[in-house]
Amino acid sequence: MEHIPVLNNIYALSSGAGKAGVAVVRLSGPDVPQIMRQIGQDNLTPRYAKLTTIIDPIGQEEVDQCLLLYFAAPHSFTGEHVVEFHLHGSKAVLEHLFKILNETKLCRLAEAGEFSRRAFVNDKLDLTRVEAIAAILDAETLAQKRQALRQLGGSAAQAFGHMRAELLKAISLLEATIDFSEEDIPDDLMDKIYLQIADVEVYIERQLKNFGRSAKLNEGFNVAIIGAPNVGKSSLMNLLVNSDVAIVSDQAGTTRDIIRARLDIDGYMVNLLDSAGIRKTDNLIEAEGVKRAENLIEKADLVLALFDDKVSLRALEQLNLGKAIFIRNKSDLDVDEGLRADIVVSVKTGKNIDRVTQQIGLYLGEYFDHVEDDIVTRERHRLLLSEAQVNIREFLQSRHLPEEITAEYLRRAINIVGKITGHVDVEEILGEIFSGFCIGK
Repeated sequence: MEHIPVLNNIYALSSGAGKAGVAVVRLSGPDVPQIMRQIGQDNLTPRYAKLTTIIDPIGQEEVDQCLLLYFAAPHSFTGEHVVEFHLHGSKAVLEHLFKILNETKLCRLAEAGEFSRRAFVNDKLDLTRVEAIAAILDAETLAQKRQALRQLGGSAAQAFGHMRAELLKAISLLEATIDFSEEDIPDDLMDKIYLQIADVEVYIERQLKNFGRSAKLNEGFNVAIIGAPNVGKSSLMNLLVNSDVAIVSDQAGTTRDIIRARLDIDGYMVNLLDSAGIRKTDNLIEAEGVKRAENLIEKADLVLALFDDKVSLRALEQLNLGKAIFIRNKSDLDVDEGLRADIVVSVKTGKNIDRVTQQIGLYLGEYFDHVEDDIVTRERHRLLLSEAQVNIREFLQSRHLPEEITAEYLRRAINIVGKITGHVDVEEILGEIFSGFCIGK
């Protein structure tokens, strides 16, 4: 059987697919200098851009005029030799470049996430920074981008690293009491160890509690519009999102399901939810819509409680709304000015709709205050940190047991925290993390 060599050099389009002014193709691997010689580009200086014309070595046909950037190992994104081709974003140009790279018989098309995986393997990135790259690519709002950039900058890696270092320090002291039990060991050493671990547990508990905030930063802050039928809920939603996403009708009960729309307010993702009017009804389908609206109140982070008269206000006051902004609609009509309201609007004329957006923004700023301190930004982090916390609590509650047994709880916690950043054998989770990447990353 013919031996097929393993190709350790990879290439891929790293910029967006489709027609563009400029496309970036990345080539990485130990044999990159040899590959570049085969295509006639062997005089590259590391970290200097070179404007050149790529010629097909076989057909001598011009591929394209492009800019080449060479990064010598280990000073590159992957830690290997890397060349970036900056050329015209044409399908024909890219296919021709891929053809001549493939014909060198030294490189292959990269798999999804393979560049980032090599960066991890070569200690250029830890797992939290790898996940931050994916988060930057997926970011839709400024707040999401800021969180991802903080994580890419190492904020999470440093925090998890410090946590692991504290656990390592404690277990080293604990093992000293085991190995030198007959020596003169300070009486208060065990007290110090347990206080140190208790501080770590408190920090973990705070981070786990804040995970919901980080999750909402990525998934969206839920704002529900609640009110009686025909108070203008659908019209308010359409005005806020500047689109006709909800049906507007004078007939009561036209909204029978939850209508969802997304918008960006002050850099935060908001899930705006319009619901059926809250009222008693004999219509089974409408009754189900009302039931869903009542369930939605429990899940909402903020409620826009819309009314237009005393009757519709009374219906709202009988509900457990939680955090709510009371909004009186139909200010263009002659209604009772004594009604309780945080904001008075007119969905017909658009009056004060901007104030609704501003008020939501104030709630968002309060809710996401200090979100930059959060390090648990993914479900993977939460699950592992929760598992580490279980072992730490077992340690704290087992002081009556021999140190040889309690030390095992700390070892488990150290290994689990290490899995978050990749400082242990984490082969089983790498496939899941990198599979979500695009080919050029």
